[in-house]
Amino acid sequence: MNTAFAAGTFFLPPTIERWGRRAIMLYSAIGITFCLLIFVIMVNISNKTIATQWTAVAFISLYNFILGYGWVGVPWL
Repeated sequence: MNTAFAAGTFFLPPTIERWGRRAIMLYSAIGITFCLLIFVIMVNISNKTIATQWTAVAFISLYNFILGYGWVGVPWL
């Protein structure tokens, strides 16, 4: 999980001056909202399968990646 978080911060320095801090934070907020929405849907499905569980894991990893990119990296830069 922390690897995805750290990997997200790797891509921020080349893009922050091109797109701006505000746009990166807004779009990453939309992305993490979508990831958490899919995660909650997959966890709360009554007929859980192995595919729904792996989908939940994938979207939490994507959440960590996007969070590291937009909401952790921007204040430090």
